[in-house]
Amino acid sequence: VITYLKSVSTKMSKRGHSQPSTEYYNLNMVSRRKRRKMLESFNVQNVKLEKMDLTLVPTVQFEDLPNEIILKVLSNLTKTRDLIRCGRISKRIRELCLDETIWKTFIFIYKSVPTDFLNLVVNKGCENLRLHCVKIGGDSLNLMNPSRLKCLDLTYCRAKVGVLREILSSCKNVEKLFLSYTYDDVTGSNVCHLVQHLVKLKEFGLRHKAEFSEESFEHLVNNLSTRIEKLGLAFPRLAQFDVDKHIKTLVSRCKNLTALSLLDIQITDNTLDSLIEHLKPTLVEFCTNSPRIRLAVKVQNLLTSMQKLKILKIKEMGSNGMTTEDIKKLQRQYPEK
Repeated sequence: VITYLKSVSTKMSKRGHSQPSTEYYNLNMVSRRKRRKMLESFNVQNVKLEKMDLTLVPTVQFEDLPNEIILKVLSNLTKTRDLIRCGRISKRIRELCLDETIWKTFIFIYKSVPTDFLNLVVNKGCENLRLHCVKIGGDSLNLMNPSRLKCLDLTYCRAKVGVLREILSSCKNVEKLFLSYTYDDVTGSNVCHLVQHLVKLKEFGLRHKAEFSEESFEHLVNNLSTRIEKLGLAFPRLAQFDVDKHIKTLVSRCKNLTALSLLDIQITDNTLDSLIEHLKPTLVEFCTNSPRIRLAVKVQNLLTSMQKLKILKIKEMGSNGMTTEDIKKLQRQYPEK
């Protein structure tokens, strides 16, 4: 208010009018009650205010943007339904929504995906496809072969064996593959034959809760890609046989392994000797919950011999094997691991 009264006084003086009393400017010097009366006596309506010219900013529609910017916006959409909705804006936006650069990564979790849409995703050049707990509806696919898939996650994905075979047969360039099954219609032999042609595979995870025979296990370890670097196997219903000899075959073939996880596989101390013999220069992480590893000396030898081994996850077995005290002793002896 004080600043405003000063501006009014300046204008009045320029026009030859007498200035208001100085007590209007010394509002801080008077009492609150008198200040209120002074402000009430001032009639703002009789003062003409100058209007400021505002520059109007032109409005820009989404479709007015260049294709490069629209593609950048569309590539940041995390949900498939949002991309589909954007395709309904106009014919131009629909064509941009079908651009191959947008279809690099697709993630479906707890969804039902028809084979027609899966065809569209893969044939558009998808490189990273995650179908976690997804049910694929349909009997067959028509995928480009080979597809551009480099990472494929089929964890607990339900589909007919023919559909799975067609997906994996098109993935000749895949480098990361994760499979998990809880039902009996996908047998161990089916899984082994599905992955045997994946020669570029570097990371592979397989959890099979159905029965898994020795023949299927042997076929698997003899046909996995020798380029593999990270491997995780879990077989809760694995048949009873000498697993150690097959693990020895596996590690003698796949000498680039840096991480190995063997869950629900009844390996013994002999497997530790095979790891030292074949994976000493590369192995960084090893995980097992086998109750048949019983000699703490073997585990100590593993930690001493393998300098690159930084993570070792092993299960204590009480009086019949490694105890909690044995593990704590090893932790004190190797604090860096």
